[in-house]
Amino acid sequence: MASFFSLLRPISRSSPAPTFPLAASRNEEPAIPDPAVFTTTPLAVAASGLPTVSQCAVHLELLQALSQLRDRVKKESALIEVFGTVDEEQETWWRAFVEIAVGRFEVWWWGVNDELRRREWGSGELPGDLLPPLDVVMVWHSYMLNPRFYNEDALHSGLHHILRTAFPWAQIHAALDNEKFEYKLPEPATQFFEKLSSQSSSLIDELLWKDVALKKRLRCPHCGKKDIDVRVCDPEKLGIGWMDKAFTVDCEGCGAVINKEGLCAAKFESDVEVFLKAGAEGRMRMTNFDSRGHAYPTDVSSATWEPATFINTFFRDPSTPRTLRALTAALPDTQHLPSLRLCLAAYTTPSPFSLDLAAAVHRQSDFVSKMAYQLWLRSPGLIGTLPFSAISTVRDRSRSCVLIESPSSSDGFLARAITRYERFFALFRAHPGHTLVPTLDVDLVWHSAMLTPELYRVWCRTTARRFVGHDDSLSEGVLGDAFGFTEEAYTSAYGRAYGRCSCWFCEAAANEGLQRDDEGGRRWVWRWRRGEEKAVRGVKVRVEFYREVERKRRAGSAGLARAGLFEALKRC
Repeated sequence: MASFFSLLRPISRSSPAPTFPLAASRNEEPAIPDPAVFTTTPLAVAASGLPTVSQCAVHLELLQALSQLRDRVKKESALIEVFGTVDEEQETWWRAFVEIAVGRFEVWWWGVNDELRRREWGSGELPGDLLPPLDVVMVWHSYMLNPRFYNEDALHSGLHHILRTAFPWAQIHAALDNEKFEYKLPEPATQFFEKLSSQSSSLIDELLWKDVALKKRLRCPHCGKKDIDVRVCDPEKLGIGWMDKAFTVDCEGCGAVINKEGLCAAKFESDVEVFLKAGAEGRMRMTNFDSRGHAYPTDVSSATWEPATFINTFFRDPSTPRTLRALTAALPDTQHLPSLRLCLAAYTTPSPFSLDLAAAVHRQSDFVSKMAYQLWLRSPGLIGTLPFSAISTVRDRSRSCVLIESPSSSDGFLARAITRYERFFALFRAHPGHTLVPTLDVDLVWHSAMLTPELYRVWCRTTARRFVGHDDSLSEGVLGDAFGFTEEAYTSAYGRAYGRCSCWFCEAAANEGLQRDDEGGRRWVWRWRRGEEKAVRGVKVRVEFYREVERKRRAGSAGLARAGLFEALKRC
């Protein structure tokens, strides 16, 4: 009790942070995040395509699980027997793991579309018994965050069922433990994946006990020989394998040297051949949508129809080079056709996809790291308010330490982020031709929206009047200039600041109607100033309580008593 008595004494700038009693049982510990965040709004996809608070919360759960997966791979010492090479941060292990995950995703992506077609699937969230393992979810997630490639690859390959399938928020939430961020695949889904792939649903287990996943199967672009198996990486020959930029392998059939450049060229020439045989309805890669997001040929009156029509006519022209090397050499004469360059960019990777999925996963790693650092899922500002006038009436009727009354879908950090996303996206319509850059909270909601491809296209047409891609490969210089423009446009349109601090303190203060950011942008340090209003002191106590809960969770030690927070708040 001594810690509570100290809160009764006057506190100066140098006052120590409050301490909180330990819980006597699990039932006395707080539920963080508050379970209400997953029920206050629907997890089912809404017809509008606008993400809900609960969907965004599940997205935060998933991002934490992906961060933990990456950490586990880098710390799994037994993988030295698999990957061989060792570097300071074990980035080589992670790169190899991602490359293998891409192969597993390819098997799942085609297989699940076939299964959906067999079931005569219409549209909606992915059925729970088809849920993929976490490594495959990671690749699927990154692929969907490149919506133009995802949409057009699915159309080009005739995978209409998977294109109409939304991210299964409820199933992902059910598979995740938001205390340890572990992902457990349901048994029916495990059986489906293992039958489909002949691999374990756990990629780490697969790597440690089998050799199948380490192999990639190629087809010789010279003689057409199939079933040429190469290793993703070779532990006995460091730097040799599919991951190597200078990868080569000799064909067992014709003896020709196979490399990635040759495989890209073969992919292009095969597509051109198929395209020429397809007749008037055939289309080259990346030409299924115009810039407004309309799928051909549903809107031939579109003002942007001509460029894509030109591209498809271009490839039918007998004078057009039929090899990728010759066509690339002719590009300086076609620089006024950005759509053609986008089409040809699909042939910079030898995979059956139009972008390098492993690279897409690595580009998302920075965002995953930022989410792990912010840890908004366990923030006191995530959802709801805590009316300080009602603190004295609190009773232990639940394990919530966020809410006294039922939550409102308009309260909390996630609700504010969704509102800011709506405003941000409307700027695309007002400023066509400009690159607009989201803040981190807006980007979280934008990413959540793109995980429902069909409705995202509708949202784009309704809100922006065009299809809006998501380019995660822009340089820092371009992003910096574009962010300045976005900030000016947002402030001009809405009269509100765009860039803002979203640390735990600032978001918890915003929940209580306190527009303060004096602690924002800096590492949190407990400080209680003389004369501060009671509500601000209360926010600081809550932030310190949540920080201590998180420290104990990470240490695996005994948790704090929820009642200790309310006792401390009463003494503010």
